[in-house]
Amino acid sequence: MANEILTPITLWEGFDDTLPLKETVLKSETIGSAVFNYVYFSGRQVGKSRVRIYGVYAKQKKPKSDTIIILPSVSDAFDVDLVSYYSNLGFNVLTVDLCGKRDGATDFTVYPEDISYANFNTRGTTMDFVDKTAKETCWYEWCAVARYAVSYAKADNPNGKIGVLGLKHGANVAWQLVGTDDRVSAAAFAYGAGWLAYKGVNKFTQEEIQLDDERCKFIAGVDAHSYAQLVKVPVLYLGATNSYEFDAERAVDTLQRVNNQNKCWHNFVNSSVDTLDEYCLADVNYFFLKHLSGKRIKLPTTPKLSVEVDGEDVYYTVEYSNFDEVKSVQVYASSNDYEPNKRVWFMPVQVDSEDCKITFKRRLYGFVDFDIAYAVVKYKNGMAVSSKFSFEKIEVNSNSKIPSVIFSSSRLMTTFIIDKFSGKRLGNVFTKEKLREYVSGPLGILGISTKNTISSYAIKNFASTLSDSSFIKFDSFTPISDTVTIKLLSSNGFEYVSTVNLAGQNSWQNVTVEFNEFKTEIGMPIKNFDDIYSIAVSSKGNVAINNFLIL
Repeated sequence: MANEILTPITLWEGFDDTLPLKETVLKSETIGSAVFNYVYFSGRQVGKSRVRIYGVYAKQKKPKSDTIIILPSVSDAFDVDLVSYYSNLGFNVLTVDLCGKRDGATDFTVYPEDISYANFNTRGTTMDFVDKTAKETCWYEWCAVARYAVSYAKADNPNGKIGVLGLKHGANVAWQLVGTDDRVSAAAFAYGAGWLAYKGVNKFTQEEIQLDDERCKFIAGVDAHSYAQLVKVPVLYLGATNSYEFDAERAVDTLQRVNNQNKCWHNFVNSSVDTLDEYCLADVNYFFLKHLSGKRIKLPTTPKLSVEVDGEDVYYTVEYSNFDEVKSVQVYASSNDYEPNKRVWFMPVQVDSEDCKITFKRRLYGFVDFDIAYAVVKYKNGMAVSSKFSFEKIEVNSNSKIPSVIFSSSRLMTTFIIDKFSGKRLGNVFTKEKLREYVSGPLGILGISTKNTISSYAIKNFASTLSDSSFIKFDSFTPISDTVTIKLLSSNGFEYVSTVNLAGQNSWQNVTVEFNEFKTEIGMPIKNFDDIYSIAVSSKGNVAINNFLIL
């Protein structure tokens, strides 16, 4: 029935997740308080064959431990280090391979030939389109693997609670699982939150997608936001505002569909594109310790953000819970950017404060069509929680000049974000390190680190005023000789590059780079400055930069 539109309920109605698991243990090793078993077990029946699921199960020696199931992104191998991390917190941890057969891998989930499209590398169009029915897509097979992972965990520990942690597209699988499997007690999602059918259609534009039969079938049976209304367990969502692949604002729409809003938390970072910071990792820890282990942990409520426009000034008021000592409260605001992944986030200045209520002020520059903002409250126990996004139609034409400062340590405000994180990540998502790192240079002056590639979209706000005679100025510090590479990214696909060789000195060096020095790899200069939308800075080592200006 190729034209049948299956909903989450009709798609999974009658699914059999009770077939014998037929476990095979390849290897066992004791790490800390748990025994790590590398296993195969059987999944759903496909014709005369069954899916053979590959995974790692870290079982605590202590009985009655609860279990976290980790669903990696569908293109990634699972990360045993992330299993170890949550095993060290006292949980049983099971992770399974969703990706399937891939080059260089000796062990992976084996999908029968009839559903070879469940292998990520041979998925064809079934990840993005529903040509027949939602049951004949890779998404259905990935969720079926997840359901049998729950069966495996329950078979070993029938009375224990189960939490699910989904990463990137594994989070989209987790929404499908949690919405249709009542054996799960809590769920945390990193990045994925549905709206895949709307990819490239930004929330605040008037553009609409074409809702033909294929799109209707995809939205109804595959897209994760269609499952959110069926989710009844506590939910934690984590994302990055400038992610290329996952729209954080659409994610809020998914979260608003969850039944119990009092048990729904979220946190957004704008310091990185594809890496979640140490606060996000702490959020997951506290979330599962409370909702699985029953620890007496009080989670903060979602802060409320209200916005008021007064001429060329915008005031943002944040109200938040003070269940523990607050470390910081900050508002991030952006104007006129319809593309979420290219937003410039400014930090308004605090102007007023009272008990659990802080007001910030931001001066508008040039013509402002609309304003988007959100607040983040960080607590001293390591947690952080974000407000929902506000959207205000403003239509103000300000005479105030757009500031040319991209970063200055005098206020530690920056529009630089980590474009390429070079440090270690758990599950290819989380880091224990601080993302935006500041380095103390001579005279105790701080500079932002270029250990990771940092980039800013702020340049597009005044790209129309740039010319060959424009230039970049910044102070740099490196105790050893190094090279700084600066790239200008253009919407026409070109990258214009200039490199600066720095001598090692125990002092700040002033650097000036003229725009006529930027060239493509074949030596072509910039032809149209209006096309420049991003500037990226990196170094071979770890150069600190300060007072970064575009003039």
